[in-house]
Amino acid sequence: LLRDGLLSLQPQHASALKSFNDAHSVVSDASKPMYEAGRRLTTLAIDRVTRSLDQWVKRQRDVPRTKDGKVPYLNGALDYTDTKQLLFARRLRDEAVRLLREQEGL
Repeated sequence: LLRDGLLSLQPQHASALKSFNDAHSVVSDASKPMYEAGRRLTTLAIDRVTRSLDQWVKRQRDVPRTKDGKVPYLNGALDYTDTKQLLFARRLRDEAVRLLREQEGL
């Protein structure tokens, strides 16, 4: 799920926040202010991107939903055999990449 890639702290996921948590144990005292600033900027960027994606989804027509009513790839398991879900997930991914690049000033 996209949200897992951004926010998850679960051991089985690689995410932006998990990377910061992992790095914390090796950051020197002198580097901690820079580390904390980077973590804060990353957290703010993720918050902005997730809010923007939620708004983007609301503006879309005919959003396919998972069996439990979630948005495929965003917060629900993507059914790779469902063409509508797959096409929507690609559009969602493209929008997420655009937003993340925008946060990085790219």
